[in-house]
Amino acid sequence: MREDRRRRYDDGFRREPLELIKAGAGKDTLARRLAIPVYTARNRIRPYRSGGEEAVMGGNGSRRYDWETKVAAARDHVENGMTKTEAMARHGIASIAPLERWCREYRAGGPEALRPKPKGRPKGARSRPKPKPFCKVKRPGELRKLMGVWVEEIDALAPSETIDVHGDTVDAKGEIVASIIHREGAECLATYGGDEFYAGHSALTVNAYGKGKAYFVGTPLDETGMSAFMAPIIKELDLKSLDTPEDVSLSVRYGDDGTRYAFLINNSAADKRLCLSELNGGTELLAGTVINDLIELKPYGVDVIALR
Repeated sequence: MREDRRRRYDDGFRREPLELIKAGAGKDTLARRLAIPVYTARNRIRPYRSGGEEAVMGGNGSRRYDWETKVAAARDHVENGMTKTEAMARHGIASIAPLERWCREYRAGGPEALRPKPKGRPKGARSRPKPKPFCKVKRPGELRKLMGVWVEEIDALAPSETIDVHGDTVDAKGEIVASIIHREGAECLATYGGDEFYAGHSALTVNAYGKGKAYFVGTPLDETGMSAFMAPIIKELDLKSLDTPEDVSLSVRYGDDGTRYAFLINNSAADKRLCLSELNGGTELLAGTVINDLIELKPYGVDVIALR
């Protein structure tokens, strides 16, 4: 097995291909003897043909070429039909890499593309302005004053991941996302547990605003946690709970004129029947019928009821 030649190009390493080239080895022979690609072997031979032994051994170190030499070498290869090896030999270029770069620039922009580029910042130039923030308005945007909080980050949780939420009345699990909340007047009702990234940050808040209160929930709570969170609110407002069949949701909204609208949604593929005295006398707007005890909902059906 041949030795690994991926090491520094010291004199001994350069000398071996040089002796083979001087003995008349071509690119294929050189590639086979040194276990290198043919392309690499060809690039070893070119410096020798253009600059002799000194070019292969790197005796001149890093060379600098003036603009006229760059233009002449690039023009000879691009326009005058010289091979790269011939152009390198004619103009004393020790390595093929700069010649290939000059040729690309010459094709793209002509001789002027090879002129030295000014270094540093132009005189009188100003530094680049700092990039503008992606979002000027901190979450929750227009609701920030209402909620009394701003949200630094909404961090997505893994599908099977949950986060602990603890408070005086809430002991729950959150899922899907966890918001990093900073309070601006709001009261903290519960905080995150878990690792130090979340621990201690507010998870649930309440903010007194005008004649009411605004609650901010930083993570979707499990059923037990949401029930515990809602219980004191329902009690404080003396709200009545209405029992509906499984998979049937009921919500009530107020119109601009004060009219109450009840929305019944059947979220299942089965027929649902229910009786709610609180809805009696209301008008089901989609069918134009008046509610009188029994309400029948078709699979995935919706009733919109205007209440008196």
